[in-house]
Amino acid sequence: MVMQIEEVRIDEISNHPSNPKIHPEKQIRLIQESIKKFGYTNPVILSADNIILAGHARVKAAIELGQDTIPCIRTKLSGAEADAYLLTDNRLSDIAPYDRDILAELLSDLPDDLAELTGFDSVQVEALLSGEEIPDIDRFISDSQPEEPREEVDAEPQIDRAAELNKIWKVKTGDLWQLGDHRLICGDCTDPAVVERVMMGEKADLVLTDPPYNVGKDFENDNLNDEEYLKFIKSAIGASINALLNNATLMVWCCEKELFTINRVLSSVSTFRRLIVWVYTGGISLETNYSKQCEFLFYNTLSESDFIFNADEIRIESERMRRGDKKCGKDGKVPPNWLEVPRLFGNFKERVDHPTQKPLGVITPFIKGHSLNYVLDPFLGSGTTLIACENTGRKCRGV
Repeated sequence: MVMQIEEVRIDEISNHPSNPKIHPEKQIRLIQESIKKFGYTNPVILSADNIILAGHARVKAAIELGQDTIPCIRTKLSGAEADAYLLTDNRLSDIAPYDRDILAELLSDLPDDLAELTGFDSVQVEALLSGEEIPDIDRFISDSQPEEPREEVDAEPQIDRAAELNKIWKVKTGDLWQLGDHRLICGDCTDPAVVERVMMGEKADLVLTDPPYNVGKDFENDNLNDEEYLKFIKSAIGASINALLNNATLMVWCCEKELFTINRVLSSVSTFRRLIVWVYTGGISLETNYSKQCEFLFYNTLSESDFIFNADEIRIESERMRRGDKKCGKDGKVPPNWLEVPRLFGNFKERVDHPTQKPLGVITPFIKGHSLNYVLDPFLGSGTTLIACENTGRKCRGV
């Protein structure tokens, strides 16, 4: 039977009410770029009653591009057969593994503008070409060995369902959640009463937090003048101080723009220890300035002499150990004041839809190194600190 491709008005077709696939905005953006570059090369599949069975993301991309029609193939499927095809179309493509070598060769031959359309980001491409094992890549590329059964987790953000979920959960300022050993409050971290409420009399070993960098991103308190930003950071740090032990550590992320502001606030209440530099790949390439590929972490302590430093929990392999020098110690060395960890962008499995998410790789070492029990994060954001606390046996208190 020959199936005919026809242009169908988008307002005549409907999404499948039980489509199990979630299509994040990053995927829709890539599809839009693909449509602009290549046109429609893959028609939408419709049921007998014009319900989408394959192509929900393509239709959404077309709508956002302002298209009125889209190429479709109409089938005679309905009922259980239509539902089965919906699942089959999605699932069968997931089962097929990639050949790592062939994929690397294909990507290496593509110009940058075309490689970007494939959905593989620059970090993944670099890892493929160098033979590195990066878990996110290995979600898509297997060595054809059967996988161990594992629990399926939906890690995609539900940003497009925010209004719906808000009606269900009715999240509001002042809400307090106990999440196993961890506690989270919805509130203003510059208000000492909010911090006091989430701590419930407990005292933290460590404040590890990532406030807005004041670089004009589209969220609150990220586009302040110098005086406003100084006041904002001073209020946030001040609200946290009373929730700390006398030997606590303060670690605050920032970019070069606000280095002096953060230092000014922290130096007024604590002792400076070190400025730590996070170096990452995948920075934005600029034509009129040096590309930005690092961020900074202030390491300060409340006390000059009494503070937590769990050296044995953060040791790394030394150069002499790598060379097989039998005379060097076997425990490794304390890390330097810089670390190299990829940024989270593209299809990283760890990534959520948050504009400034820190990877676990730049949070976990400092929780291990500077805490024993409670960790306070007044700018919890995407929740990386909470996850790192769960993984390391600490208790997170977040705002």
